[in-house]
Amino acid sequence: MWPYITKRILLMLPTLFGIVLITFLVLQLVPGGPVERMMAQLRAHQRGGEGGAASPTPGMFQLRRAELEQEQVEYLKKLYGFDQPLPVQFYRWLVRLFTFNFGESYYHHKKVVDLVLEKLPVSMSLGVWSFFLVYLTCIPLGILKAVRHGSRFDALTSVIILVGYSIPGFVLGIFLLVLFGKGSSFWPFFPLRGLTSEGFAQFTLLEKIVDYLW
Repeated sequence: MWPYITKRILLMLPTLFGIVLITFLVLQLVPGGPVERMMAQLRAHQRGGEGGAASPTPGMFQLRRAELEQEQVEYLKKLYGFDQPLPVQFYRWLVRLFTFNFGESYYHHKKVVDLVLEKLPVSMSLGVWSFFLVYLTCIPLGILKAVRHGSRFDALTSVIILVGYSIPGFVLGIFLLVLFGKGSSFWPFFPLRGLTSEGFAQFTLLEKIVDYLW
């Protein structure tokens, strides 16, 4: 038993390294990286501030803009280390990954760790409730299907399960919102958005628990 466990643990290390390496390479090969995203934001900002400015010559203006953009690209690449060779970038990325130094979000301009910790309680609560909901449904259903094997109930539930697995999650989510969301003409039980109701801070402890679960 212990040799098998030791073997599985040792096999996890190259598997984990391979996953990390493939993820890094995919991020490097996909067009439109963080520098391009930031340059697009800078162009949009400059375009918004140029409404009242008159350029002397369109050709000279475009040439100067191209020079400035190239300088900005080189500066951003140097600032975030994208000008380094790929092995150096991978080593730094690996060190930061295993030390939980995920850097700063290019979109939110906040530390990635802070963003993860901000959303972690909601993700954990959804995961816990999903776990209990799935097992409280699947275990009794599996027992009933085993007891009534070959019956109409077994066939019907098998079809429902097959259809449920074949539907993408986001499609099923939209369907449930349309079916059960407030404002729906069917069964408006649940709010369309938000984790809690309006005025949640003024609720009592029991009301907060019920509202959060609902």
